[in-house]
Amino acid sequence: MRLFILTLATVITGAAHANGVEKVYRAAIESPQEIKRAGGFFPRGMDGSRPNQPPPNINLWNHTHGAGTGMARHDSGYVSTTTSRGFAISWVSDHLNHNGYVYHIRTTPNFIDVNLTLRNYSPHAEELEQAALGIIHWNQVIGWERVRGTDVSEFVANPDYRGGLYRSMTGSGAQFQLAGFPVGHAAWNIEPWRDSTNCKKNFQV
Repeated sequence: MRLFILTLATVITGAAHANGVEKVYRAAIESPQEIKRAGGFFPRGMDGSRPNQPPPNINLWNHTHGAGTGMARHDSGYVSTTTSRGFAISWVSDHLNHNGYVYHIRTTPNFIDVNLTLRNYSPHAEELEQAALGIIHWNQVIGWERVRGTDVSEFVANPDYRGGLYRSMTGSGAQFQLAGFPVGHAAWNIEPWRDSTNCKKNFQV
């Protein structure tokens, strides 16, 4: 875990590509009580669900292509969020059997803009994804809405949200060094990814 945290500081160049995104949304089936108990949202590659869990994969190409089920890979180092509240609500309907929550989250520099990073190679551009590298802490959850069928409840503020702590932070925008295209992919021969060709095919820490 300590190695992963140190890696976050070295691979993200926030000031260079920051796009000013301050708020995102995440659809989830887990209740606020469950998320609080866990300490926040964890990537599947860091959730402790498998014994001797290997280091998470922080390759954005692999993350966005996901598993065969359409959900995140078991080793992904990212938590998916979106800048579109409407998309998050529709995700509850389409993927969570019309029953879940939409969490409002304050961004921090570990949030990567997928479309800006992968550009025309982004496989699901309509999702407007901001991929959080590592943990989304419970105290950066602004609040949530309950979604049941077509009914969306009133917003509930998170009493544990620490707005003052995150007020000056935003997402880090494009992070081309995390694209992680497969070996031989055409993107490695053009800017802005050409300068990142020293990245491994499966960028893990």
